[in-house]
Amino acid sequence: MSLQELTCSSFEQSLYNKQTCLSSLSPHASSTTLHVRDLYENLVFYHLILNFEIISIFIDEKTSEISVELQQRSNTSNQFPTEKDPMHGIPYKLILKDTASNNVSIGHLCVSVYDVDSYYQGLSSKYDNMTTIDTESMNAQLEKLNKDFFLKYKKFSNYKYDLEYYNRLNDENSKPGIFFLKGPDGVPIEIYKYGHRKNSLTKDKEVEVVEDLGIKFNHSMIDFMLTSGDKCLMVDVLAFYVNILGMKVLDVKHNKSDKFSLYFMGYLPDVNTTAKWWVEDKEKMYLPRRAREGYLQLRYYWSPDGFVSKRPDHLGYSFEIRVDSNTDYLEDVSAKYNNVYIDFEDKTIKDPIGNIFKIRDN
Repeated sequence: MSLQELTCSSFEQSLYNKQTCLSSLSPHASSTTLHVRDLYENLVFYHLILNFEIISIFIDEKTSEISVELQQRSNTSNQFPTEKDPMHGIPYKLILKDTASNNVSIGHLCVSVYDVDSYYQGLSSKYDNMTTIDTESMNAQLEKLNKDFFLKYKKFSNYKYDLEYYNRLNDENSKPGIFFLKGPDGVPIEIYKYGHRKNSLTKDKEVEVVEDLGIKFNHSMIDFMLTSGDKCLMVDVLAFYVNILGMKVLDVKHNKSDKFSLYFMGYLPDVNTTAKWWVEDKEKMYLPRRAREGYLQLRYYWSPDGFVSKRPDHLGYSFEIRVDSNTDYLEDVSAKYNNVYIDFEDKTIKDPIGNIFKIRDN
């Protein structure tokens, strides 16, 4: 189903056809949480190699689990001022949480850069093969944020890291201009450029980004593998994200050779439009999706053969959405739907496949 084929009636006829109050509660995507086995190794990768800033450390007194918040630095923009696109100015966080349990991993994470060729050249020249990385400054920052961090983790003054790739830039069998790193725990990290490129949609070309806005924590990808036994269709999944989670369809892509579709979902300011599920940026004032932070990429396989819907008890990831009142929102969802999983104590909601969204107050 293409973006042009989607209509308001598509969502009106779905299992999730009632709009919640979320659009009136100033929603925005806040963070992606990854449950990781070796928190220190992950910090070496995300902080020292991918240049995420370490923002805070939280240690749960009951479970002793440690959570570390990271985010990318952002550059000011003359081309896309935040007064026109306020969600452009909201940082999106990566939260690393240590765990000892076996979890289902996320599809992939993506960071986008202004110039992928120069970024790849710098990364590969510095970290190809086994590299010894100086971790002294990171250790000092971790101790400053929480002195108890190294009660659980061993401190290394130098850390040996072997950076691996799933696909190198411009490999023969890979898409041009994109490469994939193999992150800790095998998590794929997609890296592509946002500078000097345009969206391929014929209906509404995106404006070209002509300034370096820094490295962006662009999107998180999750799979939807619906089987013949599922009661919902992909249009129902999309309706859940549009009507219940209040997101917009930013873009749609189809891969005919591998038989799957990609749906790009995220938050944009409300505008006067008849299609609440999609924003047509006629004034060219919104940051293009490849340069944005914190949207979701839903990968939907056309054929159920060989695939089973995943509704595990232990996901290795979750997402966070910020709203003005999580209580008002969850009560509204509960009043309108009896087929949506809601945990009022933990303030969480699950999509039709079991992906977890934490709802927190702004």
